[in-house]
Amino acid sequence: MNNIEIIMNIISWVLASVTTLIAILVKIKALKTDKELDTANKINEQLEHLRIITDKVQEYAAVAEANGGTGEEKRAFVLKSVKAVCEQYGIPFDEDLVEALLERLIDLTKKINSK
Repeated sequence: MNNIEIIMNIISWVLASVTTLIAILVKIKALKTDKELDTANKINEQLEHLRIITDKVQEYAAVAEANGGTGEEKRAFVLKSVKAVCEQYGIPFDEDLVEALLERLIDLTKKINSK
C-alpha cells in the first residue's frame, strides 16, 4: 500500500466517522426536541385545565350567589359543579385548588363591593 492509498483510507474512515457522528447528533437533537415538545404540550394542557376550572369557579359562584343560601351551601354547590365539569372533561379535580380560587374570588368581590 502506498502513501496515497493510506491517506485515502484515512480520509474515507474520517468522513464515515464524521457522517455517523452527525447522524447521531441529529437524532439526539430530534429526541431533545421531542421531549421539549412533549413538555410544552403537557404545560399547555395544564394551563388549559386551569383556565377551564377558573372559568367554571367564576360561573358557578355567580349562579350560587344568585340562587342564595348559606355560604357553605354556595361553596358546596361550586365544588360539586366544578368537580362534575372536571369529570366531564377528564381533568383531575383538585379540591384545594378550587377552594383557593373560590376564596380569591370571594375576597376580590368583597373588596369591589366595599368601595
